[in-house]
Amino acid sequence: MAACTHPQTDRAIALLAQYPRGLSRGDLLAGLRLHDAAWPDLRRSLEACGEASAVGRGPGLRFVHAQHLPDVPPAVREQRAWQARQRVLEDARTALRALVQAESVVNSQLAQSATGLDADNVRRLLVELVDEGSLRREGCKRATRYLRASNRPPLPQGDGRR
Repeated sequence: MAACTHPQTDRAIALLAQYPRGLSRGDLLAGLRLHDAAWPDLRRSLEACGEASAVGRGPGLRFVHAQHLPDVPPAVREQRAWQARQRVLEDARTALRALVQAESVVNSQLAQSATGLDADNVRRLLVELVDEGSLRREGCKRATRYLRASNRPPLPQGDGRR
């Protein structure tokens, strides 16, 4: 493990120990009374020490003291994230089925507003419903519409001659 090279690292770790939810970059710098220019070196030193970890991304990035981090193995974290995604998709499937029951014709935009999903995920769910036989697809590209499978127009009746 690399040494903590920044002179304020020990103070930063002590400060992080007081906040279970961690501190953002701005809060950490303000608590240590440091300028923005000190951040890159302080961050590298905190990461090298191993007593604090960066959690999140972008504007939500926070540094959390190691004592406040949950002891959750990465495989469990991935499993929980997968389960959460599956719950969201199942809720969207339920909302989409309810929409199809209420409306006889559905397009992607209507399905997106009903489920809260983006176009790609809505398209996947609509294709699943088509594959299972609940819907049938009509048209292509922007004019694609999905109809309840029971709304099929009757086949034209011929006189039997070919």
